[in-house]
Amino acid sequence: INGVRGRVPVGIVPCGSGNDFAKNIVNADFFDTAKLVDGEIVEVDLMECNKQLVSNTCNIGFDANIAYNMNKFKNWPLVSGKMAYLISLVYCLFHRLAYPMAVEIDGETLAADEYLFVLCANGAVYGGGFRGAPRAVINDGKMDYCLCKKVPLWKIVSLVADFRAGRHVDNPKFEQYISYGKCNKMSVKAQMPTVLGRDGNCHLQSAAEIKIMPKALRLVLPKGAKIAGGRL
Repeated sequence: INGVRGRVPVGIVPCGSGNDFAKNIVNADFFDTAKLVDGEIVEVDLMECNKQLVSNTCNIGFDANIAYNMNKFKNWPLVSGKMAYLISLVYCLFHRLAYPMAVEIDGETLAADEYLFVLCANGAVYGGGFRGAPRAVINDGKMDYCLCKKVPLWKIVSLVADFRAGRHVDNPKFEQYISYGKCNKMSVKAQMPTVLGRDGNCHLQSAAEIKIMPKALRLVLPKGAKIAGGRL
């Protein structure tokens, strides 16, 4: 998407380790060439993070550390992409959990705090199946954010299943930790270099400037497919 910059339509062949962006499309047979050729071209949103286009998610902190460290495990025998992510999750639980960050959303500065992670999402799913932004729609002209303040280690373990299923929004169990909403832009500044993930590509950064790019990508939908929760 950074290479074409909107000049040509882009199709999906989901053969990666997570294939999370493809999960924003339902009733899709991505491996049927005829359905791709006869498919419909629709306009969907992208995000821009530190001058790079992002199709699905930007995340900073604990969840980005998981994606960063899964490279240590994904080449183990019999370990799939999803299993490597879960092994990395356990690994990261025994390392630094939260980071001091300053966050600004649509011009409003939030009080600096220690965050387990900051997620900015165009799509609903990341990390090989975690529904971190369950209300995100890739053509609604907004990006969803999910801010998670520092959570005790013992509590994280008890919350992972609900978070994976997308049951953390408006859930009393998450109320003191999670802030969720939609926005047009976000700024994040960490007090120390922290892992920033952009569609799973992870690098150490100390700041991120993220904004929505409405209708920035022409996407090929296989015949019969539609955008999850969206409109054509």
